[in-house]
Amino acid sequence: MGDIDHFKAINDTHGHHAGDLVLISISRAIIDAMRDRIDWVCRYGGKEFIVVLPETRIEDGSVVAERLRAKIENTPVEASGTSIPVTMSFGMTGFIPPVRGMKITMKYLIESADSMLYRAKNEGRNRVVGGPVENTPER
Repeated sequence: MGDIDHFKAINDTHGHHAGDLVLISISRAIIDAMRDRIDWVCRYGGKEFIVVLPETRIEDGSVVAERLRAKIENTPVEASGTSIPVTMSFGMTGFIPPVRGMKITMKYLIESADSMLYRAKNEGRNRVVGGPVENTPER
């Protein structure tokens, strides 16, 4: 799960058209990094995205998230003759193939990724925080 850092300030300072260009730029960056017909991405709320990397080890998911974070940080968005720096924070989670009795739902995966994203924001933004989900009762 990724969240654009200080997106409200971008809209407030540069206007909603600039905010739209930021969303388009980030969408393209994420889509360009995806494997065709395997990975997928969707916008989740106003300034958040969910990236799903099936059959990807947790460590490799962290590498993908870090590459996305760096690409976004190093690609300012041009709007109305102004170069707008943009950063994004990521919360990454996943699980090792099923362990007997382990119940992981999509809802819990999203909650886990959101929790990691919240940590990334609290630890200073423009970073990736992640790790495996823990065993949980089915939700």
